Amino acid sequence: MFYKYCSKVKSSLFLVLALVKAFEDVFAAFLVARYINLAQTKNYHELLALTLLAVGGFALFTLLGLGYRKIRASLLKDVNVRFKNDLVAYLLETDNALKLDISYLTNDLKQLETARIEGQLNIVFYSFQFLTSFIAGLVANLLLTFVYALTSLVPAAVQRLFSKKVETSSVAWQKSNSAYTAKIEELLKNLSLIKLYDIRKLFSTKMEKPILNLEEALRKMKLNIGYTTEALVGTSFITMIVVPFLLGIYLIMSGHITVGVFLMIAQLSNNFTSPLLSILETFNTLKTTNTIYQKYLTAKKTKRVLDLPSATDFASLDLNQVSYKELYHELDLSVSKHEKFLWTAPSGFGKTTLFKILLGELTPDTGTYELNGAPVDRASVHAYFAHVAQEPRIFADTLRFNLCLGKDVSKEKLAQVLDLTGLTELVAQRGLDSSLKADGSDLSGGQKQRIELARALLQDRQVLLVDEGTSALDPKLSELIHQKAIATFDGTVIEIAHKLSPKEQKLFTKTLALNELNKA
Repeated sequence: MFYKYCSKVKSSLFLVLALVKAFEDVFAAFLVARYINLAQTKNYHELLALTLLAVGGFALFTLLGLGYRKIRASLLKDVNVRFKNDLVAYLLETDNALKLDISYLTNDLKQLETARIEGQLNIVFYSFQFLTSFIAGLVANLLLTFVYALTSLVPAAVQRLFSKKVETSSVAWQKSNSAYTAKIEELLKNLSLIKLYDIRKLFSTKMEKPILNLEEALRKMKLNIGYTTEALVGTSFITMIVVPFLLGIYLIMSGHITVGVFLMIAQLSNNFTSPLLSILETFNTLKTTNTIYQKYLTAKKTKRVLDLPSATDFASLDLNQVSYKELYHELDLSVSKHEKFLWTAPSGFGKTTLFKILLGELTPDTGTYELNGAPVDRASVHAYFAHVAQEPRIFADTLRFNLCLGKDVSKEKLAQVLDLTGLTELVAQRGLDSSLKADGSDLSGGQKQRIELARALLQDRQVLLVDEGTSALDPKLSELIHQKAIATFDGTVIEIAHKLSPKEQKLFTKTLALNELNKA
């Protein structure tokens, strides 16, 4: 429930204001009864007093209603912030075994907000509407109110007949939505390639199936919800209008109640039927979010590692008889402290995948990965490594943040690293606090690679992994970077490259052709 994810004070205040707001309908029904009865007495003074009471009462309810809306909006905000913060923490502190994607973190979370959390708040208000009106009706006439209440239970049985289909169709829609989102992301990512080779018609055809599946799943889900709603409404008209009116008119004709009391209970009965129907319909909608919510709960309960043990002194790493998918078979590798190791291999060998194994992002299918002679801990092994990726990662943030990642770095050290990586001129032109665009779209490929390298050097890690780290640089600048930054790195270097010059290759203490070691 919503109260688990926000302060008790706000939850309590919401409950109080929702209850007060629910009494507004009771107040209105009371006024109807009084006005109808006054029409038969011609008491003008009482009519004026009742009118003043009505105006003052509705003004007060309006002010309290504003407070209800304000606390409801604030409560929704708190719950949504909690959900998003929990999921961001899950992504940052686990290996994302749930495979949370953009679709879940945007579309599904929005559905969780509108269909589940707002639905729960509505259920609270609808319940108060029903209870306040029911109690007021009992005070006015016990028998007629009980008849209205009993007939209002009939739609509940109808709702149960449809609930399973609603939930099943919801799960099918979520799967179709995820598949469609994946295809759209793929399309957008490769749009230029598709246009380049003029295969628009092919991809237009390929998109037809996920689009059709998504819309068909949505149609079935909405249709099941619609069928449920129509069945509930039809049943309600018969059981909650025809039967109570028959009894009410009889009680008036027999002199047991006045017309005003009957109209009061009839008006209050709207809060027997409408809130109950709304509650049942909302429960149907809540079922459509069960899968989304369960995934959130799993993420929230997943054990996370925040304070990782510090890396000990690096001595060696060893891959023994490592096999991974179709890329490697019984691969043996050893790297010792302070070695400058160049690994070469042809395209498609899986060089980047090998680095992911070293970083603990992937686990070998067979074989062992040891660090300092002991099996690695995947959760903490990355603390030994700085990584220069083949595709530089740039945040939509300042140049300083992209270099330091929020770490306090002295001016002297920062200036030294900027000089080593050839970024001094860029910083002079733009400034450390200038903003960069997402993915570094306002930078050249070489600038992005040098920012990636500078970032790695500033992290003070013992092993530097470089994956084609200077491939976007011209030969002279690549050679200069190798001489000034990589060769002088006070630690172990493992670089994967396939087009370094002979002069650059001589800067390494060892060179190894990975494809010659692989027994696949």
